[in-house]
Amino acid sequence: AIDARDALAKSIYASLFDWLVEQINISLEVGKRRTGRSINILDIYGFESFH
Repeated sequence: AIDARDALAKSIYASLFDWLVEQINISLEVGKRRTGRSINILDIYGFESFH
């Protein structure tokens, strides 16, 4: 039962992630105006503390 639960959760998460990425890609498409939007991500190495 635990394996089935984990498989279902993994499948739902993967589907949700794929849908979210698709929606973001659609919203960032360059239209006839030839201008696009962008998302910037900054990950500062070493900022996390895993103690």
